[in-house]
Amino acid sequence: MTRREFILDELAHHLPFSIGSVVASLGFVGLLTWIGLGHERLHDVFHFFHPVHLLISAAATSAMFWRHDRRWKQAIVIVVLATIPLCSASDILLPYLGGKWMGREMEPLHICLIEDPLLVWPFIFLGVGCGILAERYVTRSTFYSHTAHVLVAGVASTLYFTGFGEGEWTKLIGWLLLLLIVCVMIPCVLHDIVIPLVFAAKTPHVHLEGEHVEGEGPDV
Repeated sequence: MTRREFILDELAHHLPFSIGSVVASLGFVGLLTWIGLGHERLHDVFHFFHPVHLLISAAATSAMFWRHDRRWKQAIVIVVLATIPLCSASDILLPYLGGKWMGREMEPLHICLIEDPLLVWPFIFLGVGCGILAERYVTRSTFYSHTAHVLVAGVASTLYFTGFGEGEWTKLIGWLLLLLIVCVMIPCVLHDIVIPLVFAAKTPHVHLEGEHVEGEGPDV
């Protein structure tokens, strides 16, 4: 299987996960809006879910890498280089660009890595440790961490779109559904599966929603 076929296959397998997480996220944020949380309060909720997203995504990537490659220095480098850009794209950049494209008045781009670094670095390094320990002591740790990652990523992306944008967001819910599927599915698959398996010493073909399958990985 070529690398391109591997990535397309993983995207196809994870589309149902992404759709489910996005629908659940829309319902959760809709409930927050219904009980009266305004923009400022949604900012606070986003600043809870974004670092949690960083922690879980770092755990998912480090667990997958550690399953096939026990070099801890390489694990840290790969997690840091993958987590910061992909989680920032998923939670912040893509919702911001999507909101602008839909004609929604968005607040200036808020990059937590620059403005709130303590919301980023401690959670990433803690996630690396959690992922390595989970892979050693928890059965199917990559499945659980990836599932949690997809759910939290959906909530964080939805919160940024709603909390950092002005106006009634429910009128755009159809376009928002499609945008959030992209925000969640592509970065999460790249982060949790493709990147660690490409750089690991051994790369069997793994679908996280099923059992571990031994075999040849993508041709790199």
